[in-house]
Amino acid sequence: MQSFQGFPSPFVTFYSKRPINDYDLGVDTSKYEEGEKELRIKLACLYRVVALMGWNDSIFNHISARVSQDKDHFLINPFGLLFDEMTASCFIKVDEHGNVIDPGSTHFNINMAGYVIHSAIHMGRKDVVCAIHLHTSKATAIGSTKTGYLPLTQDSLIPGPIGYHDYQGIAVDENERKSIVEDIGDKNVLLLRNHGFLAAGKSVEEAFSGAYFFMSACEMQYSAMSAGKEDLILLPTPILQKIQRIVKDNTTNKDPADQRVELVFFEAFVRRLDEMGLKPGYNYANKNPFKYIQNGNA
Repeated sequence: MQSFQGFPSPFVTFYSKRPINDYDLGVDTSKYEEGEKELRIKLACLYRVVALMGWNDSIFNHISARVSQDKDHFLINPFGLLFDEMTASCFIKVDEHGNVIDPGSTHFNINMAGYVIHSAIHMGRKDVVCAIHLHTSKATAIGSTKTGYLPLTQDSLIPGPIGYHDYQGIAVDENERKSIVEDIGDKNVLLLRNHGFLAAGKSVEEAFSGAYFFMSACEMQYSAMSAGKEDLILLPTPILQKIQRIVKDNTTNKDPADQRVELVFFEAFVRRLDEMGLKPGYNYANKNPFKYIQNGNA
């Protein structure tokens, strides 16, 4: 069962209460690179949010994050944990050639398909910090049609232009990396035909925002197509260009001093994790959004 805007996952009732920030459980953080402790927490929060939203395909999806621009190292989930089990310490750090730099805190290893897809993105797109690969039902359905993804709704324009990658079987062949890089180009969303999709961003927050609105658009398109393709009202090119310019300029906040929309958006979901008692240990830009909250008390 998958749904979208809410918490419909069948696993929510049994959602893991394992703390997201598990550094105080005997984890040696001295080996981490600069900024890696915080990145691991943010990435683990993203996994938990994806699980709450019911987006993940049990253990068969992956989200990765580049550790730094100085080294070709990225973090990826150990193959065997559900997304709601992910913690800051469990990520495996690998280089672009598949060498394990840090095995993380589990007994699991990386998934070959996950390594192929994510190493392709991190090798070919040095601007990408985070890449999200999912198999959500409506996005996969849209990617399995000749029609493909359409400029049908406002949400469909927010991710910007997307790329397409034809299915070549389970992605365990490293030779496929070249075509993945070619097909995504400079775009931030790659629709994997008959498979799923990949959303990339210059930050964890940007990748999450792109994935969210892409999936939202696919949900709406899937519903609209039930009325017949001939009834669809596609958005005109000038409107498409206008919306994408607004998104690129990040001008949907009235106050120019506000944080980027993607950051505010992501932190709204992280607060849910805190409210659930999952102890993310996240360094918020806006932990208490209400003016009347002082010292954590209303």
